Amino acid sequence: MFSELTAGDRWLYSVLSSDPTVQGYLGNPARVFAEDAPAAADFPYVILKLQAAQQDSYAMGNIRVLSTADFIVEAVGMGQTPDFIALEPLVSQIDTLLHGQSGSNVSGIIAQCVRLRPWRYREIDDEGRHYAHLGGVYRLIIQGTES
Repeated sequence: MFSELTAGDRWLYSVLSSDPTVQGYLGNPARVFAEDAPAAADFPYVILKLQAAQQDSYAMGNIRVLSTADFIVEAVGMGQTPDFIALEPLVSQIDTLLHGQSGSNVSGIIAQCVRLRPWRYREIDDEGRHYAHLGGVYRLIIQGTES
């Protein structure tokens, strides 16, 4: 099944978009997007994207027990000199909400979420706009639902 990745997407989105502190930074509904943000999205916003799916764990009889997936969770800011420091309070709240947590949704169970490493970079687009990306790579241990 591929419900494991959907379970991860749904859990991350639900946890982040429903938090009042995150909403304070990103509005309500919170600007949390999968893979890409709409071109007209206000800043800052949060992007969730799969970095890598790891090897599945199996029990006897080729029964898939757990899947492991690494997701990049990053806050994105824009400005002439985008500031990582300005994004730190939002990213700190995201880490509080995700690291060491678990949960479930219709697509599966998130048995564990841990931050593997911090994530940061800057970029400049073709029109000369500057962007700051700050967040982390989070490993989710997921048990998908059977269909």
